Amino acid sequence: MELLENELCQIKSTGEIRSKLIHNDNVDDLSKFKLDTSYVDKIKQLYGSIDPSVKVILVDGFMLYNDKRISDLFDLKLLIRSPYSVLKQRRAARSGYQTLDSFWKDPPYYFDEFVYKSYVETHGFLFKDHNVEGELNPAIAKEIRDFNNGDGVAIKDAISWVCHNIIDLCKNI
Repeated sequence: MELLENELCQIKSTGEIRSKLIHNDNVDDLSKFKLDTSYVDKIKQLYGSIDPSVKVILVDGFMLYNDKRISDLFDLKLLIRSPYSVLKQRRAARSGYQTLDSFWKDPPYYFDEFVYKSYVETHGFLFKDHNVEGELNPAIAKEIRDFNNGDGVAIKDAISWVCHNIIDLCKNI
């Protein structure tokens, strides 16, 4: 976490990414989302409205808010959630993914016994009654904007929500 914190501080001060720690060239093919071309063009047009001197760095991960030193570095805190059943189904459908060092395939029970369990243990404090599928606790998570993606299928809605939040922030810089 210290390495991540140092890298994020460096990015904020210089606007440049220098480390594979932040981006390991693991870019998904957007075609899997089946987004029509006109929708993608609309998103590009929205981003074209941002002052070109403003740099937008996206930090993505399901464990972003468990370390206050890290989360305090974000100018905008967004949380997109889906129910456990949707997350488990998505994880099971993955053939694996590229890590910094190799190709990873989940061993049996990995999602339940490590991934989701760790998320609940480290992020439960953000939610009322520690229920990660319930409402955020406004006293603790007041800076986090929440998109509860219900059944998890509305990818266009989630993308649009993220884009509009980013654009609104950038226009106020």
